[in-house]
Amino acid sequence: MICVSIIVDNFKKFLKLYDKIYSVYDFIELRVEKARDLDLENILTQPRPKIIFTLRDKSINETEFISLLTRAVDLKADFIDIDAEMLTDNIIKLIKYAKEKKTNVILSYHNFKQTPAELQSIYNKLKSYSPNYIKIACYANDINDNIKVFKFLKKNEKDAIKLVAFCMGEKGEISRILAPKFGSAITYAALKPELLTAEGQIPVKQLLDVYNYKKINSDTKIFGLAGNPVKHSQGIYTHNRTFKSYKLNAIYLNFLVDDFHKFIKEFKPIITGLSITKPFKEVAVKYIDEASDEVKRIGAVNTIIKKNNRLYGYNTDAMAMLSLLPDNLSRKTVAVLGTGGAARSAIYAAVQKKARVVIFGRDQFQAKNLAQHFKCEYDKFSNISKHKFQILINATSVGMMPDYTASPVEESVLKPGMLVVDFVYNPAITRLLIFAKSKGCDIISGSTIFKKQASLQKAFFRQAIKNG
Repeated sequence: MICVSIIVDNFKKFLKLYDKIYSVYDFIELRVEKARDLDLENILTQPRPKIIFTLRDKSINETEFISLLTRAVDLKADFIDIDAEMLTDNIIKLIKYAKEKKTNVILSYHNFKQTPAELQSIYNKLKSYSPNYIKIACYANDINDNIKVFKFLKKNEKDAIKLVAFCMGEKGEISRILAPKFGSAITYAALKPELLTAEGQIPVKQLLDVYNYKKINSDTKIFGLAGNPVKHSQGIYTHNRTFKSYKLNAIYLNFLVDDFHKFIKEFKPIITGLSITKPFKEVAVKYIDEASDEVKRIGAVNTIIKKNNRLYGYNTDAMAMLSLLPDNLSRKTVAVLGTGGAARSAIYAAVQKKARVVIFGRDQFQAKNLAQHFKCEYDKFSNISKHKFQILINATSVGMMPDYTASPVEESVLKPGMLVVDFVYNPAITRLLIFAKSKGCDIISGSTIFKKQASLQKAFFRQAIKNG
């Protein structure tokens, strides 16, 4: 179930927000710690969705705290939320009183620094107070902290007390989205992006429209983008839209990964497929069981699917470039900027089409190794104007948002009739491509490459779902 969490400054503001929530969402969490003119009678007696009454002000004295929550119970609030740190003998009595009055009690534990190992011990302690719900919210410092929460949820899924557990922060976003998959009773969402009440909270419209939250269940297949950073990615929109249109029980998420080895070890049991982006396209090759021909040749992977607990790796960047570049480049010179995974894909495609390739890298050691690997040439970035080439491929991140005014080369390097390719797709038309258009060059944008490689990934992902 979705709970839209709002912080109320005053009753008038609440009514404005209330009109946008009423009859649409399952719950409202009414956060009243900042309220100046709290009119509980009006809030709780009019027609409304279920309300969780939450007071997170630890500076308030116990008498006033109990008075406010008792008033909410007497006015038939559906839920009251009590922070475990505020437990006293009198508040324990309030828990019993609320349950007698048929108001559900949520007993909450928050850790804003980490996800502790002893989640079960914390749960057992809170359970001794016999609340209706236990809520455990911890901060994710690593993507694998979500796995701790998922295992914890599964361990207690048959318990009589309903459990709400998730991670906060950007690395914990996936735990909020996957709540129905692993059995968390409620997920907390924001009404709008500017009205977040906690770090990592997701706007409710995105939860419903992008992630198709209402359709997620224990059988939902998990796909996602493993990289760092991942916020810029369009994959969550592209792939989730495809899953929805094909009525596939699957979801695509962003995985903000620091250590790929730790990530794949913990997430392999629960994922069905992955997209791989910077900086892991080369590292990830070590963890696949079977590599396609292009992956073996390139040494970089951007698509992984799992079948019979084995990981199969492909490179749809290379496949996309093979389809987008002109067919015969035997009399053409291709300048490739960069030495990472995208550069490897571009070089592979150009070499396959018989082009002469020159690699330009800021790291000459990597450029030299790459040139030796593909049997082509290399040079310093600063020497690019000394070379004659017909095709320029930018496989660096230069020009990506937020640094959208940057270009990897000066406008003077470009000549009319050249083909200029840019892997950067955010923004859709980069400064490099603006230069290229002004010089009368043909262009292939990062958006075009992304759409092509994404269509290939979609085919692999659909097949993975079909194979079970």
